Amino acid sequence: MRRGRSDERQTIAGLPASVRMIATSRWAYEHVDVAAAAKRGIVVSNTPDVLTDATADIAMLCLLGAARRAMRAWTCCDPQLVGWTPTQLMGVHVTGKRLGILGMGRIGQAMAERARAFRMQIHYSNRSRLPADLEKVRSSTPTPMPCCRTVTSCRSTRR
Repeated sequence: MRRGRSDERQTIAGLPASVRMIATSRWAYEHVDVAAAAKRGIVVSNTPDVLTDATADIAMLCLLGAARRAMRAWTCCDPQLVGWTPTQLMGVHVTGKRLGILGMGRIGQAMAERARAFRMQIHYSNRSRLPADLEKVRSSTPTPMPCCRTVTSCRSTRR
């Protein structure tokens, strides 16, 4: 649960004089009262790009897991289950499929790079169009995502 600004101000006011910096391991710092910290001469820092690759990796893991029925395969490991058919866990290929990405910031672009390894067609929706050189490199098309079978949201949740 998020605390109110008055709680944050009290916490910052109660810090020892030796504190000169508040560093957060999140990409944003809306959970820190920056004005209260500045009033005390405390610098607020964040880590804006450390999770880009990790987040894109997990998004690709989820995409592949869903396509290849990974959860179903895991449940089939239960010795209580009986019966098996050769096509039961086939799932679908992602190679050559169309991927829609909502938000082409750092994470959206990293996801597009990973999807290109599967020769996926990348369609994206973004507040602004990517520069032409990035669209070419990312093999991306700014469209309303026609007939995308897979859509990944990489939008910022900044308030």
